[in-house]
Amino acid sequence: MTGSPTQEQKKRQGWKWLIRLVGIILLIMILWRINYPELWKCLRQTNIPLYLLSFLLIIPIYIFKTIRWRFLLRQLHINYSFRQAFLAFFAANFVAFITPGRLGEVVKAFYVKADKQVPLATTMPSVVFDRLFDIYFLLTVAFLGFIRFDLLDNLLSLGLIALVVILVPVILLSRKLVMPVVEWFFRWRWLQRIKDPVVGFCSHFYDGITAMLSFRLLVGIFYTVIAYLFLFLSAWVIVCSLGIYIDIMTVSIMIAMVNVLSFLPVTIGGFGFREAVLIFLFPLIGFSIEAAMAFSTLFFATFYLGGGFFGWICYFVKPVKWK
Repeated sequence: MTGSPTQEQKKRQGWKWLIRLVGIILLIMILWRINYPELWKCLRQTNIPLYLLSFLLIIPIYIFKTIRWRFLLRQLHINYSFRQAFLAFFAANFVAFITPGRLGEVVKAFYVKADKQVPLATTMPSVVFDRLFDIYFLLTVAFLGFIRFDLLDNLLSLGLIALVVILVPVILLSRKLVMPVVEWFFRWRWLQRIKDPVVGFCSHFYDGITAMLSFRLLVGIFYTVIAYLFLFLSAWVIVCSLGIYIDIMTVSIMIAMVNVLSFLPVTIGGFGFREAVLIFLFPLIGFSIEAAMAFSTLFFATFYLGGGFFGWICYFVKPVKWK
């Protein structure tokens, strides 16, 4: 029988839910300002056949992301079939949609562990690099947004932000920098019981990281660019279906800025932050906040409801074997 949660556990859970409520509170504040007749007018003029095309464009996004993940697994000498990888990727995407900061993407590692009978620490580097490809590409495009919308006062600010973004993963992926910290952390006697499993996991993890660090990773960049070109194209199709004429480069920049914020573990599905970014950016290019909300609504329907539903089917076909 499982014991009841301790007071400390309850406190941590309380803080987690408080953080997650930030996005919901932000969304409520935004909805309070919306002119709903104007929003409904924007939505009514949607070109339905053109909008439905955005759903079809989801498929090549995940095809190329699946190919990229299989490529990363091969660097770890793990041969995972395309069918297994595609189902696992889409199913993990469903879990990611319902977890803060898309942390559910680590589910991919559990699939490989169960299907190929390999340690979780061996598969985890593929998930880490998979996420890093997305983050770095989106940050690169988002930085263009700071320039496009004149949101940085000078290039020094941009340089400092870029330096922090580059250095943090470099530090975390360095065995020489991280392992001594892990060893130091477990110097207390009351942590000795879990020291060996944790240190062993970290050691295997960094073995995988070392094996993957080569010029072959440039191939992953290619797959990333292709996948996001389809994502940006799908978002642009949604904009066009609303009768809003914005160039595809500007749409791509806005979507990159929205997606970067979705990686923060403070909201589920990007609620609140996505709408806040869009209603801030749309007026800068001459469109109303109602047009921004109409686009956000359709974008959510395509990628979160449409993509999430397909991911749920994949999760049903291939459930996670947590044990």
